[in-house]
Amino acid sequence: MPRDLRILVTGAGGQLGSALAAARWAGVAELAALPHGALDIADEAQVSETLAAIAPDLVVNAAAFNAVDRAEQEPHLAWAVNRDAPARLAAHCARSGASLIHFSSDYVFDGARDVPYRETDEPAPLGVYGQSKLQGERAVAGALERHLILRTSWVFGRDGDGFLHRILQAGAARGSLDVVADQWSTPTPVAGLVALVAEVVRRLAAGDAVPWGLYHFAGSPPASRLTYTQAIFEARSGAPVVLRPVASADFPAVARRPRYSALDSARAEAVFGVPSPSWREALPAVVRALA
Repeated sequence: MPRDLRILVTGAGGQLGSALAAARWAGVAELAALPHGALDIADEAQVSETLAAIAPDLVVNAAAFNAVDRAEQEPHLAWAVNRDAPARLAAHCARSGASLIHFSSDYVFDGARDVPYRETDEPAPLGVYGQSKLQGERAVAGALERHLILRTSWVFGRDGDGFLHRILQAGAARGSLDVVADQWSTPTPVAGLVALVAEVVRRLAAGDAVPWGLYHFAGSPPASRLTYTQAIFEARSGAPVVLRPVASADFPAVARRPRYSALDSARAEAVFGVPSPSWREALPAVVRALA
């Protein structure tokens, strides 16, 4: 039966959360989009009070600890936000009858292959960030039947402080950059993820069945970090930036990254009818907006 929904979006100050907060939702009676300052999902008391007050039909958890290197140095923060907090959200949803959409990462894989990962492939994270995201997935799946776990990768949008923002700032400041050439994944525009969430919301509001579970959904096609960076600066006006290819082994980083972590979105495309977004088509408008 059709109904109006109450939706809570966490992490509304980040790249994805801000796009979800700005979207126009059909069939939504109330949207509460809360940034970290208004709701720290690692704070058990805040979560309990906020969810009790809003009583959402659907929680969309866009909050995460995404600082991959910092996760190795402060693992307690990564575990608190990426594992314990999603477990708490799922438990509350199970008690209240709400549904949960939770975003995860390509970093649950070790990158030891050359074709995009499917949902049936065995995870093997290389570091604390990937481990904490994987355990968060498992906590959600174990606590709540009506869950959607969406693994995605290299997300970019107009807001937040992601790779796209940092590389543009670095290029403007330095004029030349060393860029890793042997790491591959699937850059993902936030608009594509919003479109998939919107389809889930539409189905819930219409009373249609939602095939809950684990899905991969990312941009296409796969790209190296260098190729992606070249495309960023090709879309940017201003003085040219010299990009020097380097190997991962020669680039100082605290945490290990998967060499190849592209995601296969075929299952999500077939089930929800939402195509994997082209990152090359979406990128210029985002770069121009930032400029």
